[in-house]
Amino acid sequence: MYTEQGFIDSDLNCADYLSSVTSFSEYQCQEYIDEMFGMDTGFADRRINFLSGGEKKRLEIGAYILQNQDIIILDEPTVSLDEYTVNVLLEMFRNFHGSIIIATHDDHFRFANGFITKTIDTNGNLI
Repeated sequence: MYTEQGFIDSDLNCADYLSSVTSFSEYQCQEYIDEMFGMDTGFADRRINFLSGGEKKRLEIGAYILQNQDIIILDEPTVSLDEYTVNVLLEMFRNFHGSIIIATHDDHFRFANGFITKTIDTNGNLI
């Protein structure tokens, strides 16, 4: 599945959106949003078109994880995100059971213990 960054632009609330792209009920999606996203209560009921860019990115990546993809490929997933959101995403990635390929310049990934297993530099060298 391929989607461009920022594809979420809807009048749905967050839980309804996740429920529509996964096999989970709205209630399960509400629990997932509250627990995994590190968001305050009520976030699941917020309309997507009122979310910040970082919140939309979190929702988008959370949807990929809930869809049980085998491989997720991300290009610069942390661009323009605050420190808290980057850490939430790293935790989501640590809990993902598939493979994740990330193209990034973000140093957070260089020091992400328990997450990165292989790093390749721009010359194709395994670091």
